[in-house]
Amino acid sequence: MPVSMKVDFFQVVMPESFADPFKDVCQAVSAMNARNRNFPNGDAVIRLHKLHVDGKLVEGDMVRLRMNALPAKCNLDGQLEDIDFDDEEGVAEQTAFLFDPRTKVLLLQRNKIGVGGNTFARYFAEKGRVPEVITLLPIIKPKTMQRLAKFQQVRKLRIAIAKPPSSSPLHGVQHGDGPVAMTSYLRTMQYLQAPRMEIDVSVGRQPDGMSLKGALEMVKNAFNLRNADDSEIVKLVVDGKNEDDAKEILDILKDRVICQVEVDPGTQRRLKYGVRRNGLLKAWDDTQDEVKEYASE
Repeated sequence: MPVSMKVDFFQVVMPESFADPFKDVCQAVSAMNARNRNFPNGDAVIRLHKLHVDGKLVEGDMVRLRMNALPAKCNLDGQLEDIDFDDEEGVAEQTAFLFDPRTKVLLLQRNKIGVGGNTFARYFAEKGRVPEVITLLPIIKPKTMQRLAKFQQVRKLRIAIAKPPSSSPLHGVQHGDGPVAMTSYLRTMQYLQAPRMEIDVSVGRQPDGMSLKGALEMVKNAFNLRNADDSEIVKLVVDGKNEDDAKEILDILKDRVICQVEVDPGTQRRLKYGVRRNGLLKAWDDTQDEVKEYASE
């Protein structure tokens, strides 16, 4: 029976201080032996499971190996049993990916309990010995960013940050060139051990808007935050006045590029890599012309 698979699109930005392209980093990690590819992350181990470079595209599969708090198995009569794992075994949550070196566009299978974009970037930065953060920018439809650039005034900025429950402690957060507020929020979440924070900045009833430059810089830093640790921006809404002095609200993340494809596992109960790989290739075939245009904006 066919099932739906969602695919997220990112543009990979390597640090300016690092000369090697992302394709070479992937191949270098793939050349390591199995044990050296392991990366502890909270209560799990992240690893590149397989990689294939076929001329134009880089294709692979990531595994999040859960070693603790393991599930049981159950039948329809309600009989529960432990799954008999050896000491070095656990539950493998898989996430397929596809990378186009020409456009630097990354397609990542969405799996909430697998490897997300921020963890993916941290993994390759760490195992590939990249000295700075690898940035994964969600690909936003250009009309949205063009509308934001034409704002004459920003009156309210709403941001929500969330960390997955199993994420590792915050570390390696970089301030960058923009305001340090975003990293301060992360440190507050860490101090309070809170998995989610919502930020609502407003000018209230005063006639003047907030700093337009500062608001735009905050939006930019919010995207980069995805790669500073396991935190992720889950809401990014800008409320202001456009060039016609009319009120306008932009829900920026709502306009990111996401593709949903149907995949058929046949009689298999597990979505094996070949099935998920075909789903990514279909998503790329269906959207590449549009995405290439967006990524070049």
